[in-house]
Amino acid sequence: MPGSTDFHSPDGVQAQPPWTNPDLPPDQFLYQRLGPWPQPAPAYPMTRPPEVLKIPPVEAALWDETIGARYVETVLEYSA
Repeated sequence: MPGSTDFHSPDGVQAQPPWTNPDLPPDQFLYQRLGPWPQPAPAYPMTRPPEVLKIPPVEAALWDETIGARYVETVLEYSA
């Protein structure tokens, strides 16, 4: 069917999508599988949800430029 997400090999046999391969090399992932993953909350690991503890500087700067700037602008605008 056109537009379908089925994966077929040239001989017509259904194949697995490439991202299901557990042996993908690290360069196929953002941050080479060493990304900022959620970890147990340091203060209360049993009662609080996991936290991202080490945010890469590039990600933090991008957040500050976009969402952070818009947030500060909104707070200053509506607090006056």
